[in-house]
Amino acid sequence: MRALGRTIVRQAAMLVEDLMTRQPPVCRRSQSLVAAVRLMCEHDLAAVPVLDAESKLVGVLSVNDLVRWEARRSRSRRWAKTLQRPVLVAQVMTHETIGVSVGESIADAARVMRYINRSVLPVLDPNGMLVGIVSAADVASASVRTDESIRLDVQKRLTQLRNPAIAALPSVHVESGSVILTGVSGSRRDMEAVRRSVATVTGVVGIHIEPHAGVRTTAD
Repeated sequence: MRALGRTIVRQAAMLVEDLMTRQPPVCRRSQSLVAAVRLMCEHDLAAVPVLDAESKLVGVLSVNDLVRWEARRSRSRRWAKTLQRPVLVAQVMTHETIGVSVGESIADAARVMRYINRSVLPVLDPNGMLVGIVSAADVASASVRTDESIRLDVQKRLTQLRNPAIAALPSVHVESGSVILTGVSGSRRDMEAVRRSVATVTGVVGIHIEPHAGVRTTAD
């Protein structure tokens, strides 16, 4: 099990743990596929985490997995024999999956979803145990504002901030709610003050600060 995304956005205004569904429905790898599909339908889920006998995350069963399984079954006569006995989750699920940690940003989760083409991600604690799931709908709920409106508010907030790090207004770029500030200089304390100010802007899901070219970030 791998958790990706830590290096994508350096600082985040909203974390996965703020929006994730805690104690989500799960299925077991030894469970029948029929029961797992019924569970997904009852909870309107596009994917459900799969646990082993020790309650450790071992994969995900998704709608895409079901579609691929059905396609294979329809193309092969060998699947006729399979229909004579119960099909288990382990036969259809994706065994290798990627999760995000509770401390990842929502922007990180969105990028991982796009990278692996998944609409639901397992959320893991520091010990690698499942603690929730985060969906594309959760990510979308954090980005209801347009990037342009967020950018204008960030510029206004920086203009109002009295800080040596922004003697010259930095370049502000916003992509899917993630703010990229280019041309900021000053100490780490200055950078943190800028980050805290920008994080208060509604709709910001991530912040990345690029220091001014040729300027080294100094310690406090």
